[in-house]
Amino acid sequence: MATSGIWKKKDKSKIKDYKEYEPTCDWTYSSAYKGTFKYLSDSVKKIMDETNLDIDFNKDGKKDTMTLTATPEAAIPFDMLSPQNPIKHFAEIYLFESDLEDSGYAMSNVRYRVMGDCFYVLLRYYLKVDNVCVRIFDTRIFHAYGEDYIHREFQYRESSYENLKA
Repeated sequence: MATSGIWKKKDKSKIKDYKEYEPTCDWTYSSAYKGTFKYLSDSVKKIMDETNLDIDFNKDGKKDTMTLTATPEAAIPFDMLSPQNPIKHFAEIYLFESDLEDSGYAMSNVRYRVMGDCFYVLLRYYLKVDNVCVRIFDTRIFHAYGEDYIHREFQYRESSYENLKA
């Protein structure tokens, strides 16, 4: 809260047995979750059967697995997400919302769209603490059909209330 700054400035040298404490939780429910890909490999066979997609996968004993490799940054081709590429299916799913005990607003949602040649997913966490800060975690996932990769981009943005006010 905004008033916590006043308490942080107090002289603690006169307090007997005072110990600085490191918070172990975040009351704003902030989460830098980027999405989980490792469980996708458990469903390779089912995905191939239901979609008729030809997915390369490794047979590792009893389990079918896809190989996931981190590669250098590449930009999502936003031109493929333009109005000229019609959306076949879309949805928005709210994961949670909170008014933070009347001290702001926190919300996490997933939006996705499927086009004829690609899909795009946006996982967003938005936080506004009244008179303190605004924080956004965005995870964007993009895949163009026929390519052998799924692009994931993560962004973290935060600014204090004073900076935004200026």
